[in-house]
Amino acid sequence: MSGETSGGSAETDTDGGNSMWRLYAEYGRDNASKGVVGVLGTVLARSLGLIPAFVLGLAIDAIFLDQRPFSLPLVPSEWIPTGADGRLVFAIGLIVGATVLGAAVTWAQNWGWNAFAQHVQHALRVDTYEAMQGLDMGFFDERQTGELLSVLNNDVNRLESFLNDGISSALRIGSMIVGIGAIMLVINPQLAAVALLPVPVLALFTYVFGKRIRPKYAAMRESVGTLNARMENNVGGMQVIKTETAEDYEAERVEGASQGYFDANWDAITTRIRFFPGSRVI
Repeated sequence: MSGETSGGSAETDTDGGNSMWRLYAEYGRDNASKGVVGVLGTVLARSLGLIPAFVLGLAIDAIFLDQRPFSLPLVPSEWIPTGADGRLVFAIGLIVGATVLGAAVTWAQNWGWNAFAQHVQHALRVDTYEAMQGLDMGFFDERQTGELLSVLNNDVNRLESFLNDGISSALRIGSMIVGIGAIMLVINPQLAAVALLPVPVLALFTYVFGKRIRPKYAAMRESVGTLNARMENNVGGMQVIKTETAEDYEAERVEGASQGYFDANWDAITTRIRFFPGSRVI
């Protein structure tokens, strides 16, 4: 949105994400149970996903190569069969069980995050409209319909991908780092320490990237509102444009609004596409 509204939005987006904490505090409370299902499902699904590779490696080393004892963390030794055939069946059972249970937990994870995102998105859209409806007419005189619709539709709809995928991805990555790190430390602490050295550097790199990309996305959202407003006004006033033979003039105005969106979007893209190669190098 233009004017002071857009400036406030950009400022909020660059102050450390306080608006997202307010979002969780005000809207997440009523849907906390769905969020908890998503969180637990994500952590359990990633943890269960690490079991097959670990058990398979243990089975190869202990049963076929006889290079180490057949022992599993958190599994009592009396539960483990003594013969090679029994241990092989036991390992296969663990792999199959972890895979089946992981599939069920993944379903619960997806249900929890999607339910959480949809309910928060619905409540936020309704509250945004009610708040907008309560403003005086001076607010609407200074803004075009396309800008307001961009807030009610585009901005609110974009929350779905963040609430559904953003938090889930962060938890999934965190769970994998912790789980894989723990397994590596059990197998070989010295080598694990070397392998985990890039993690703090990668975390700092990600933090810096977030600080830089946030205002660029704020500018992109503002340009989307301007473009939507221009397109809506021109399509709705097509009869006036043709009557006044102002096609060339209005086409230039649309081109200018579209160029503004292109520039803001391309600025965000060029920053984003440097992140993933950089993180891979780290």
